[in-house]
Amino acid sequence: MVRTERLEAGDDRNGMLTEVVDSGVLLPDDATGYVELERVAKAAGAPHVLEYWKSVPSFLNFCDGYKIDEQLATTLGDPKVGADTRSQLVRLKGRIGWESWRNYERLEAGNSRYRAIEAQTVDNEAWRMLWIAPSLPYYELASPWDGDRADFTKRLIFSSWAGVPKSVSSLLSYEVERRMFGLRPGAMIPNSPEVRKTMRGLLLFRRDPQGRPGAMNSFAFVYPCVTLAEIGDPLTIAAESGGTPTLEEARSAIRSRIERALASVAVVPDPEAPQPDKRWYWAAPLLLDAASEAAPWMKRRDRTGRGWDGGATDDVADEDDAGNEIFTQHVQLAAEMYRGEVPLGERPDDLVEVLVDLALGSPATVALRAIGHTLGDCMPLPNRWDGACRIGWAFRSLFNLPDVLSMVRADDWDQDYWRTATRYCAGGCLTAVLDEYLHVLRESIGLFEIDGDDPGEDMYELAAAVQEAVGIRTTSLVAMDHLGEASDTPRFRTRYAMRFGDDRAATEQSTVTAAHLRRAFNSPFWPFVLTS
Repeated sequence: MVRTERLEAGDDRNGMLTEVVDSGVLLPDDATGYVELERVAKAAGAPHVLEYWKSVPSFLNFCDGYKIDEQLATTLGDPKVGADTRSQLVRLKGRIGWESWRNYERLEAGNSRYRAIEAQTVDNEAWRMLWIAPSLPYYELASPWDGDRADFTKRLIFSSWAGVPKSVSSLLSYEVERRMFGLRPGAMIPNSPEVRKTMRGLLLFRRDPQGRPGAMNSFAFVYPCVTLAEIGDPLTIAAESGGTPTLEEARSAIRSRIERALASVAVVPDPEAPQPDKRWYWAAPLLLDAASEAAPWMKRRDRTGRGWDGGATDDVADEDDAGNEIFTQHVQLAAEMYRGEVPLGERPDDLVEVLVDLALGSPATVALRAIGHTLGDCMPLPNRWDGACRIGWAFRSLFNLPDVLSMVRADDWDQDYWRTATRYCAGGCLTAVLDEYLHVLRESIGLFEIDGDDPGEDMYELAAAVQEAVGIRTTSLVAMDHLGEASDTPRFRTRYAMRFGDDRAATEQSTVTAAHLRRAFNSPFWPFVLTS
């Protein structure tokens, strides 16, 4: 939990621990809810429920496994007393209203302890961060990592009551999801699996009407540019500045380096191309690498994108394109550009700014840089590049999630999403985040020495661990609906806050084990709250 070996130097063995008692503020509706809950329990023949009410928010919605669940079901089915018990249950404060749940409205749990936890983890808008701030950023962080949120840390919640982890994880995650979708006025959606299945990510790979690759800007998001990883390294800029530069100062330094690098890029002119030619946005990283032969494997005509396979996915974000023929066509077009076989028109005026965004915020390029910082030359560049592809693919899946997409786009809805996402990553200094995480991760998985005979296996293990953390799957927890108000089995999607245990938590596509949760919680990424 904490490092305590330093305490041997002093007399106070608890010198690094502080106990803070915060039970929250009891509201009149809380007390009314307790009285009503006791009446329902009495009607069902259950014992006093004071401890349940104090500990488990919306207790009757998460009482599965408790005897009162069976007793209440029996009572509601009794023609003599069922109607009266039902009317009491309808009036119960703190019970989840499923119509409100379907409309993503605020749910009142009627629990002071829960409200205190929500204030510490949700009201401060920590959910706007997809990772916690690095300990030593290479430049000043932008919103949402600035201010007090720069010191935010994850929460581990213990309870002796089995209903608490499920209840707290469900309600916190619901509230976060509700706020993420509600950031843009008029953008709130109904809370239903059917609606979510109609939502597609914006970093997908599709064909244009002529059957050609039509999402090459998304390819730039997952392409690890060797040149940009080197000349856009904010660590070297911070070292040269002798302090912590602002984000704009870091961008300015990288801008100058990119302008010099672009001077060596030559292409076959295409007078028939639109002027300016926006293909430069995705072509420039490839051409920069080609100018210095930084990624010679991209010349291969049999390159089919194997470096990107195995990416972590969630929900329906990647059903259209993960590992299929369309993505292969995008890789082949990228290889043609690298080989100089594709003519281009004039450069857009903002090309350098776009390349600065990619240098600081393309997850694949940032991952390539961080792997180099961590493993150095003992890991061959082609293996580092493949590992960066896998990590970049995991971030692509993350940014394709409907709630993440809604949150990231909220302040700049009209901007191309791939650019908004790269600027988001740059604002949180993703380079420093991955540097710190890979440094710790390398030790935790026992990667002390690189296997000289098979370095690719070591790289795969490291990249897979990052994928597992970034792409932790959303678990689906079933709630109780004793009145039958929900049209279907009510489920809470949990990702921001998750329940920890030895059992497997069911998801819509697979399972999340305790080992997966442990790895994700020990990373900078979600979940930010773990309950047990």
